[in-house]
Amino acid sequence: WGGGAKMVLPGIAHISTIHCHHRLVPGGPRGGSPGRCPSRLDSEAAGRLLGLNASLCAVLNSRRGICGLYCGDPTRAHRAAVRLARKVGDTPVPADPPDLVIANTYPFDGDGSQYDKGQAPAMPFGCPILLLCHLADPSPYHGLYHGPLGPYRRRGTPQPPERTDDLLRNARVFLYSPQCDRGFAPYDRSWYCESDWPRLMAALSRRFPRAAVVVLPAAPLQLPRNL
Repeated sequence: WGGGAKMVLPGIAHISTIHCHHRLVPGGPRGGSPGRCPSRLDSEAAGRLLGLNASLCAVLNSRRGICGLYCGDPTRAHRAAVRLARKVGDTPVPADPPDLVIANTYPFDGDGSQYDKGQAPAMPFGCPILLLCHLADPSPYHGLYHGPLGPYRRRGTPQPPERTDDLLRNARVFLYSPQCDRGFAPYDRSWYCESDWPRLMAALSRRFPRAAVVVLPAAPLQLPRNL
């Protein structure tokens, strides 16, 4: 869960503190209790240390509309927002396991370091995933993990892996993005990446001639639940 005391840590913290927070403090299960999440409690401890006494927590729907707004004590406002977000994101899905999950990364599709937000809710299904990303910024650069921007840019433009028949048969993640082949590629070379939608559909029809599919139209905001 975002919001609340995260405006302090990692929001305005020094890079060394952010490194410690992200690398050494464990998180919790996606959609779990924020009160039992070590990284959330670490952020809230940092907020108290700095004197943070209020926060504004917005709960968004799949159209980025505000459907709830909580203001006040950072922890209490955050917990109230989480309770509503659970209801907004509740997504009943069939109990039978699907063959493929299509996960749209909207609205967390700002840049190439954020597509994992759409991947996370699809992973528990245990089947291949098709991620849809239309990135505002195709660079997968993240200052925390990739170092200074200058040396990162000198690495050159990454290229997606070659779309071979072997990759099509074995890929567990398929990525569709108009930015593929134009300066964007994920670091995982086992992904099947495509920028041409008809060409991707033709390839997937070969891999999945008949498939039960779950579609998550705003995956980062959704909490799938078996019927």
